[in-house]
Amino acid sequence: MIINVEKMDETGFGSALIGLSLNKEQKIDHMLAVAGKLAQATEGSHRKFLRHIQTWWLIEAPRYWWTEFDTYKVGIVRNSGSTMHNLHKEPPVFSDFVECTPPTAVNMFQKVWTEWKSGALTLEQVKAALPEGYLQKSVVTMNYENIRTIFKDRYNHRLPAWKMFCEHVLSQVNHPNLLSVK
Repeated sequence: MIINVEKMDETGFGSALIGLSLNKEQKIDHMLAVAGKLAQATEGSHRKFLRHIQTWWLIEAPRYWWTEFDTYKVGIVRNSGSTMHNLHKEPPVFSDFVECTPPTAVNMFQKVWTEWKSGALTLEQVKAALPEGYLQKSVVTMNYENIRTIFKDRYNHRLPAWKMFCEHVLSQVNHPNLLSVK
């Protein structure tokens, strides 16, 4: 597993359509077709109704992926597990890392962890030695506009985790037609 993405909740679609209908005082039943067209607009202001549709996700991904994900901070909230507290619990094992992490890196980190637990190293030294393939879980809140931007920027990215992320999200949202990037 490189990345695991699980939708926890989604809300705001009805409110987004009501807000969209206010623009030209149109009937709400007509707004579904309008929403589909506006979602494909190239200018962000025409897609602003997408910001009303909120989603919550439980994501487990390697540290290197989270570093790139942090590019999308505007309008996104992330609450993650504490590396410091999680490292204290148990010795690291291979399943704590993404499959492509070199075994030598995991073995080396296990030695570092053992030295730290014996008092020979500081927490700062242990965190500095932690391989980028270490898996971390976070709860992430983002709206459809955020997701659409990520799709546009990352769907065809050379790191496979990005395409996997996009496909996981697309398969779980209630209105995937509003997220497709042509």
